[in-house]
Amino acid sequence: VLLEDQFLTIEAHVTAPYLFANPVHKYHGEVWTPISDPDNHLTFYEIFHEAPLQVWYVQVDNQFGSQDLWVTGPNYLAVPTKKGPHDPPMDLDHFLVYEVIDYILPVDVELGLEDQFTNQGVMAYWPAYFANPVKKTHATAVTDIKNPDDHLVFYVIDGGAFGTELSIHNQFGPQEIFVYQDMMFDFLGVPSVKVYWELAD
Repeated sequence: VLLEDQFLTIEAHVTAPYLFANPVHKYHGEVWTPISDPDNHLTFYEIFHEAPLQVWYVQVDNQFGSQDLWVTGPNYLAVPTKKGPHDPPMDLDHFLVYEVIDYILPVDVELGLEDQFTNQGVMAYWPAYFANPVKKTHATAVTDIKNPDDHLVFYVIDGGAFGTELSIHNQFGPQEIFVYQDMMFDFLGVPSVKVYWELAD
């Protein structure tokens, strides 16, 4: 696939699914953030490419405040995905997912999370991944960016005991996957504004 985001343009080989993202209700203190669209799911696929290794400085703002991140990659392509009996996502972008290799401060906040599979209290610790919306060209099919201002930051959170098989379908076809929560850790994706970015020295 050909992938074009605000940072770079690469040709990448898409391989195995790595992470699956479910929409979630979030409780942060007295603030409840409901699921805006229960059909919005993402499957993260590992990608391989020959782009030179670079680092970007990114300043983001979200419900946890303003944060300074240094990111590299990209490592994954997040693909809008239909899960089981749900309808396909209608207005959800593809994302290029970068690894956070440095940051100023952890967030260290207590949260309540409730999705289709679990209801749990967790701690959110530090940012692990940053996701840019991306334009994807697969053979002759071009998927443009719909929401250029929508970004995601994924934070490390406490894990839990959970596992299930899922039937999914996206632009790469139907797949059967097994998803689980590791007892040690998991990730929470938080909608974020990219305030500023530049190629780091």
